[in-house]
Amino acid sequence: AYFEICTELKNSNWTVVKDKQLRNGPYAYKGLEWVSYDDEEIIEHKIKYMKDNNMGGAMVWALDLDDFRNVCKKGPNPLLTTIYDSIRGEKSPPSQVSTLPLTPSTEQNYVTTTTKPAYVPATSSDEFKVVCYFTNWAWYRQGQGKFMPEHIDTDLCTHVVYGFTTLNPTTYEIRVHDSWADIDNRFYERVVAAKKRSNAIKVLIAIGGWNDSEGSKYSQLVKSAKNRAKFIASVLVFLKRYDFDGLDLDWEYPGCWQVDCTKSGSEGDREAFSLLISELKQAFGDKYLLTAAVSPAKKVIDKGYNVTHMSLNL
Repeated sequence: AYFEICTELKNSNWTVVKDKQLRNGPYAYKGLEWVSYDDEEIIEHKIKYMKDNNMGGAMVWALDLDDFRNVCKKGPNPLLTTIYDSIRGEKSPPSQVSTLPLTPSTEQNYVTTTTKPAYVPATSSDEFKVVCYFTNWAWYRQGQGKFMPEHIDTDLCTHVVYGFTTLNPTTYEIRVHDSWADIDNRFYERVVAAKKRSNAIKVLIAIGGWNDSEGSKYSQLVKSAKNRAKFIASVLVFLKRYDFDGLDLDWEYPGCWQVDCTKSGSEGDREAFSLLISELKQAFGDKYLLTAAVSPAKKVIDKGYNVTHMSLNL
């Protein structure tokens, strides 16, 4: 998490390396330890790229990985705040990037900026989406890493996606994944309560994730009209019961189960996944949002996604 990285950089003898052209984020090393990460400067650069390329917004994985407790005294959620400020242009980039104490042998490739990067927004800042994932397992951590629903800053996100629910492999219905957190400790209710603090925010429930994408069950879901109908009916009941604003599909991945594109049985996933999307969209109408978490890998995109269809229906 960023709060762990910034603490180490502040208090320990780490060497920090930055690319002057900002082609990638910084990394730090000490002895045999090495970590790459995003900081505020590279976040600003990414948001500029987003705007320059007419993208619709930014996604954050995940809320609990920022410095949400202000451990490093830069203010709570410094990375997410940088996204907010950069999108809206309400805060200029710093005139100078401050360096951290380093050893005499440190390789220093720090970037110093004196003027704000110039760009013309492609659209109104109010139209950009900032999608923030909430993970229901972060509360099991001890100490400063323990993230609760009440830590969500509703001023910084336009959408919160709750991860995860899973797919019942027998009935092909959506189901609660961790009843202790989700139901007994009222995490569904407490995350959805973010809407009471901000009328503009939307809260969605995600289904899938890496672990739940193992095996063939999602492929069997999308390839059967009967299974799709059962799934959609269960989703409608689920969204209404827990007051979510929509569903995020996080099957990893159609045609390439857990990035293995050679699995027998994955043929036809691309077309069948598009069918599920169409049927969900029709069932949701204007009442619920439908989104998907997708892979950036070309081999997965080519085998698993009808990009044009998804762009029109998600």
